[in-house]
Amino acid sequence: MKTSNTINTDISKGSIWFSLLNVIFCVWLIIRGSYDLTDNYVYQRLTVLYITIITLSFSILAIFYLAHKKEHPALFYSFHTVIFLMGLLWAVIIYILLNYFNDTIISLNLSIITLLPATIAFYTMPIALILFSAPIFFILIFSEFFLRDFFTGLQLTGGVIILFVVTTAYYILAEWYERATKSERENQTLIKTLKKTSDYDSLTGLKNRRSMHSCFESIKNRIPADIFIYAFVIDIDFFKQYNDTLGHIAGDKCLVKVASCIKNAVRKDTDNVFRFGGEEFVILATGNADFDPYELADRIQSTLKLMALPHPSSAVSDYVTVSIGGAKGHDQLSFDSLIQQADIALYQAKEGGRNRAEIITNNKP
Repeated sequence: MKTSNTINTDISKGSIWFSLLNVIFCVWLIIRGSYDLTDNYVYQRLTVLYITIITLSFSILAIFYLAHKKEHPALFYSFHTVIFLMGLLWAVIIYILLNYFNDTIISLNLSIITLLPATIAFYTMPIALILFSAPIFFILIFSEFFLRDFFTGLQLTGGVIILFVVTTAYYILAEWYERATKSERENQTLIKTLKKTSDYDSLTGLKNRRSMHSCFESIKNRIPADIFIYAFVIDIDFFKQYNDTLGHIAGDKCLVKVASCIKNAVRKDTDNVFRFGGEEFVILATGNADFDPYELADRIQSTLKLMALPHPSSAVSDYVTVSIGGAKGHDQLSFDSLIQQADIALYQAKEGGRNRAEIITNNKP
């Protein structure tokens, strides 16, 4: 039954509820029939039909159990076959009771008791509802032609009324369900949008400072002992002067381009890039004993050099450059301590003339 998870859950619950109701109702009819039916032959025939419906009800439970384990097209057709057989059996029961008691009220009451639960259970499955209801409606509407010597229209009218009730109930439930699922989809979309807004920087599209700590913990928990975490803090050289000279709009464009260069320079499967705030960016990377953090820093600076974004107010280059500070982590080094070490390395890079990288790798536990 290839549906969404939400609809599939509703179908399962509704069908299980419908099956259990049929079991309870059939058991009650068997007990009640032992008192009301004086004709033992009729009682035996009805009891066989009730037991068959109980068996089919349990087969529905088995079908959904198997479908939960593994979906298969055969289960879909088996389910609809069982539903049709149950509707056919209830139609035969209604016909027998109508013929025995010769009372329209009995058949109408029994029809309502069977059809309304089916409408509630199968309002997301119109095919199943039609397969179950069609035999019952046929008996309700046309039984008067078979069982009575003259036509009064009472049974026909009652059948039409029940058909109207079931049809309108189905459309009301289906409309309500559509509104509910639409609202759920909109809520899920809104949640994803809000999560993205809270975890990502709106200007550069990078992950923001808020999401760094959780990312660090996630990396720390999943990497083996021979893999290390590295933090890089990247600062655009003389960015304040860039803003003062070219304006804040140009400054924003510069941030976007630098962010793009950093994203293109890092390794896609192991490195995470964040906007730390202002003109600063952070990279959380992983590497084994052979990993060279200076190689990653060189790639970033080479990518920026190829971009060649003019910087009229820089004291170190005619183009936008960055200073990079990095630090190597270990099991006992916290996120804040690792970033602090990378900040120290960044300060050393700036003191050393900017447009360069400094990496602290001797953080011993």
